[in-house]
Amino acid sequence: MDTIANHLGLSRNAVWLALHGKPGVSEETRQRVESLAQSLGYRRPGKASEEAGPNGTVGLVLSEDIFHETSFFGPMIMHMQRHVAKLGSSLIIQAVSHEDELAVRMPTTVASGTVSGVMILSRLASPLIEAIAANVPTILVDHYDPLLTVDRVGTANRQGAYRAVHHLVSLDHRAIGFIGGGTQVPSYRERWIGFQEAAEDLGLNPAEEWVWMRGEESDDGMLKFLAGRRHHQPTAWFCVNDALAFHLVRALYALDVAVPDQCSVVGFDNQAFAKMSHPPLTTLNIDREQFAAAAVRQLFDRIQFPSRPVRSVTLTPDLIVGRSTSRAIHQVIIDNKI
Repeated sequence: MDTIANHLGLSRNAVWLALHGKPGVSEETRQRVESLAQSLGYRRPGKASEEAGPNGTVGLVLSEDIFHETSFFGPMIMHMQRHVAKLGSSLIIQAVSHEDELAVRMPTTVASGTVSGVMILSRLASPLIEAIAANVPTILVDHYDPLLTVDRVGTANRQGAYRAVHHLVSLDHRAIGFIGGGTQVPSYRERWIGFQEAAEDLGLNPAEEWVWMRGEESDDGMLKFLAGRRHHQPTAWFCVNDALAFHLVRALYALDVAVPDQCSVVGFDNQAFAKMSHPPLTTLNIDREQFAAAAVRQLFDRIQFPSRPVRSVTLTPDLIVGRSTSRAIHQVIIDNKI
């Protein structure tokens, strides 16, 4: 595609559309591309995509790190596969190594022309996303980069965090802490922004020591964090995911702080941790099946209408009130037990 595009003065996307018989290029351009491809000795890929169904084969690309995060993304991948099959197509899943990301090395499913479209799940290096999107219709799933002009399906993270803080304030909590998972994850960064917006709108003033931007998903990490603030504790905490909230609850109990009688905790994502926690967590639920269905639908729309404006679909999470939140009491004092 690079060779043909350079020779004819076209974009790689125009060459891809022409070679795959898609709308968006003129018939004259299509004939020029096909003629040059034949003269250069190129042949079309095998018929795997045609045999997969009326809509061909589509790809799901994700980093190796995300591939191992099965508690949240595992169910979503399963739902994606099911919805793709319902449309008469098949899904090829490919994990990208850190080396491939740094080298901006194209996934083999895209480079070989095997797939007619790609969903990129969660965070991936932007230069690689740009390279993929230049070759094949692409949808970002649960990822955001303001510089990328690519279709997206995401979660209303700011709104979800805002609702979590509002829920705590409705229970008379005014001293609310924040435990994050790092600002390098776009969804966590958005949840931090939502927390800040809610705090400002609702007249809260969280102390600096109540904010832990890079929370550790471990009991020991939580214990050390809480011990350093034993004499000045909030009455409630908002965590950007359920794993952090789960370990926070365990650490609070280890320090003889009862949840929710003495301290309330809210998580996010409605992962298995929310149900494993004792007590079960109040959390924000992301409907993974709805998420997957929206992503697949968005991808097939993009394949069918490649020239339409870029669209962003945002799904609003639902607040699930568990038993980890209750009305506020006076400020919590943690005895020195560590």
